[in-house]
Amino acid sequence: MKKFIILLLLISFCASPQQSENIPITTTTTQFQEVTTTSTSTSSTSTTTSSNTITKSKWEFCNEDIYSEDCGVEYNPTTEFFWGYSKFFIELREKIVVWDKNSRTMLRNSEIAYPEELLPIMSSPVFDIEEFGETYNCYIYPMASMVYYIRNYGYPQPLSSVEDGEKNFINWPEVYWLCIKEEIEFPNEIGGGFKEFNNGDFYLGQGPPVLRGDFGNRDPNPRYASWIMWGPTNPDNEFNNELKPVKEFNITKFYWWFDDGFNLLDLCVNTIFTYEKDYEFVCLDKGLND
Repeated sequence: MKKFIILLLLISFCASPQQSENIPITTTTTQFQEVTTTSTSTSSTSTTTSSNTITKSKWEFCNEDIYSEDCGVEYNPTTEFFWGYSKFFIELREKIVVWDKNSRTMLRNSEIAYPEELLPIMSSPVFDIEEFGETYNCYIYPMASMVYYIRNYGYPQPLSSVEDGEKNFINWPEVYWLCIKEEIEFPNEIGGGFKEFNNGDFYLGQGPPVLRGDFGNRDPNPRYASWIMWGPTNPDNEFNNELKPVKEFNITKFYWWFDDGFNLLDLCVNTIFTYEKDYEFVCLDKGLND
């Protein structure tokens, strides 16, 4: 009898395996990574399968390696020595753009008059390009920063200049220039930038002009060498980047130049500034709000 009771006790403590339960799965999606988790279960087993799909944008691929197959653009940089000439345009334009933006803000918010000495700078071309036998004057583009995507050619800044700490223009540089065939008036009555122009006939330039070399048999003056403006061929189509392949536009004439054109030294020496703080910012490198 004792053996029988012990056997019953053992049976009461032993049970058949329970069916496994479904465990809720959490799916997390970030901007560049998508994680998908799938759960399936039967009456006696539970199986969970996970697969990770990492997706990167073209910008990320090009930013990591402009030569990569995933980036998929042709990259033909200028030399580091030639790139040194582009810095003149980077630095001077940066000064003018900040000065202009602050002046338009003061005009719009506080009705402080836009400085008269800045008007001819913003209303005068920096250089000319030629396209289909027509000459386009290229002005500072003073609107909010924007870019058009690379679809075929990378901007020709040498990688070595980026590694040395210079500003990175290689991967979708900002719009710097507006090139049109007509004169412009600037600013408009509320200090908002250009007055309206013929929207159907213009080009946009991204990044500073780039010296390609080809000095020819002239006096080896870089002013007369081969310079290009980099930008989309069809900027008018705002929503379809596939219709905006990039090209290099030939620059035919400069109005800004190191010595005998518009430059920072000429501006500071020969200009009477309306506001002292503008002179200190442009010529003495002081902050506009100091």
